[in-house]
Order: sequence, then structure tokens, then C-alpha cells
Amino acid sequence: MSKVDFSYLISNVVGVVREAQIKLGPTSSPISLYYPLAALNRQLGTNASAEEMQTILEDFKKVAAKTLGQVSVSHEPERFCFTVSVDGCLKVLRETDDGGFLKEFTTLVQLGGNFDEVKALFCKFSEKAICKTIGNDEFDAVFYFADGKPDDFRYCVKFEEDHTHYHRFTPMDFAAFGYEI
Repeated sequence: MSKVDFSYLISNVVGVVREAQIKLGPTSSPISLYYPLAALNRQLGTNASAEEMQTILEDFKKVAAKTLGQVSVSHEPERFCFTVSVDGCLKVLRETDDGGFLKEFTTLVQLGGNFDEVKALFCKFSEKAICKTIGNDEFDAVFYFADGKPDDFRYCVKFEEDHTHYHRFTPMDFAAFGYEI
């Protein structure tokens, strides 16, 4: 078994599965998530080729089974597909909780929440909420929790009239994309 620490990647997969469940509801289908090789290397602290990563992820599947149930992993060139089984998705739904933050956030976004409303929501969930305008062409603001609780994603938000859109990035991906805060 490799000596790679999989805890961050497991936490990330759980967070993305939870987000899908909140948006789509519990499903009787497996959930597939896609990760570029570079993102996996950042999360695992490795510098593996695609073939090396596939081998590393064989160990991931064993370690992740306790939290995620059965996970299959495949790749084509440098894009990896993680498929979490239906039982694994139900396990995540039953055994993980973020205190309601993600559900409230996605509801607010669906309702077209503005900067002040999103900021108030982040501040409701943590005294360590960071809320900054970034003013680039893609996003208007970034929100996150300085202590990583309830999660450590960077929420990049675009406010457009009655619509609000967002993308969540790991701190490493956020930095790798060159966004400044």
C-alpha cells in the first residue's frame, strides 16, 4: 500500500457527493465525479503520471471504502472518473453532516442571493468567514472559511441581476488557477 495520505481527497469526494445530493436529492444511481490529474496531484501531494496515479488510486479505493463504500476509478488520458456506488452515496447521506451550511448556501444561490446575503450566510456559520470581491471576468467575489469549518472550499460567486452562479474549488486549485484574494 502506498504511503499517500488520502484524507483530503476522501473529504473532497464526500463534499462533492453531498453537494450533488443537495442539488439533486438522494438518488438510486451511482454518482460519478471527474478530477484532472493535476488536481489529484495537488490534493495528494504527489507528482504522479496518469499511470502512476491509477496505481495510487487502487490504494485510495481500499482506504476510502470505510467512508465512501465501493468506489471505482478509471481514467482516460489525464482525467480521472471516480464513481461512488449507490450504497456509498447513501452512506455519505446518512453519516456526514455540515451543519446545514451547504443546503442553505445552494438554496440562497437558487433564489439569486446578492453579495450581502451570501456574506451574511457565511458569517452565520463561522466567525472566521472570509468574504472578498475579486472582480475578474469570471467571478465577482470569493467566500470561504479561514479555519476550513464547515468546509475549506473556495466559493467563487458571480452575481447577475436576478441570478447567482458559483463554483467551488479546493484551496490548491484556487491558487493554481491564479485567482488572487
